[in-house]
This record gives sequence, structure tokens and C-alpha cells, in this order.
Amino acid sequence: MSYDQSDHWDQAVLSMHIQEPRVGVPLRYTRLVLNNANNCFSMERYREDGVENRILRPDGDNEFTFNGESDIPEKIINKYKLNVERSASYRRNYQVLYGIPMSLTDEILSKISPAESVSYEGNTAYCISLELKEEIISKHWTLIISEDMNKILALEFRYPDQPDQETEILKFNDVITVDGIKIPRLRHWYFKDSNEYLGSDIVVEEFE
Repeated sequence: MSYDQSDHWDQAVLSMHIQEPRVGVPLRYTRLVLNNANNCFSMERYREDGVENRILRPDGDNEFTFNGESDIPEKIINKYKLNVERSASYRRNYQVLYGIPMSLTDEILSKISPAESVSYEGNTAYCISLELKEEIISKHWTLIISEDMNKILALEFRYPDQPDQETEILKFNDVITVDGIKIPRLRHWYFKDSNEYLGSDIVVEEFE
């Protein structure tokens, strides 16, 4: 797969404006800076009641503001989980999900199953079952890639320990290059069996 032709992922700085509409929350905008070189992370998210800012620095120091103010009401802190743990979780999720396949390292994965031929939207493809050491949405993933092994088509999140939880599928469309790294410009979320739409992640632009 040619998502990182220059072997640059470990030094990449992803600076992106992302629209992230969800069912029930149609207006959600995020400006994200993910620095893989020093593990610094910043996120500016436009909420219905204001603008949330998070900064997580390499030394573990963190900073939160809401509408530009560092004196944040307890109600807002609790509502948006303005804490280090939540910021670290955001950093990890964005880093791993936007960094596929480069981000799927031994630190992340505990098990990889051999590729199997499947039919995906009427075409032949391959699926690879993955088990993560720590949950990112789920610990059990299925990566679906094109027959020529050059394109990631989708990612499934399975819940074998929760039989009532339907498998979710994240469908990848289009590609945008950010700091030399090819990442999906469009990702659309569905429940797999019912095809119920859950939301989208749309990379609008890279910014300086």
C-alpha cells in the first residue's frame, strides 16, 4: 500500500480541518494538529454551546480552554470530559485511525489473522481480522482492502463479547495528502447489517 511512500509517518504533522457530523449532532467541526515527531496534540472543536480547546504536550502537560477561557464551569468540564485521559484517548484514536496502515504496529496489535478473500460491494476484496491490545471503539477489527492490495476500502468494528451490539463499518472514500501522508478524505459510518447511517468524517483541508 502506498499511503506513505517516503516512510515519513513517524515524523509527520497532520494539521486538518475536519467536519464530523453525527446523527443528532449535525454540526461538529474540528481543527486538529497531530505531531507524530514529538507526540504533541491539539484539538479545537466547535460545539453547540461553544469552542473547546485541548492541548496535550509531549511532557504530559495539558491545557484546556472553552470559548477562550481557562476558568471553565464544572458543568462544561464534566459534559465534554475536559481531562488528560480524554485528551490522550482522542490523540490515540485520531492517530491510529487516520494512520492506517502505518499506525498498526506491534504496540497496537495483539493478533493478526491471515487475509481471506471476500466480496465487498460486488467486488472481490480481502479482509484481515485484527485484535487490538487496547480498545479503540472495539478491540476486534476487520480491515477490508482492495484485491490489488493498494487501497483500504473499509474497517469493521466487531463486538463478539456483546452479542446485542451490531457490527459497525467505516467506509473509506477518496484520498487527501496531508504532510506527505495519504489519508481518507471521506469516512462514512454505518451499522453493517441494517445499513443505518451513523455519521461521517470529512477532511475539508490541510492548514499551515
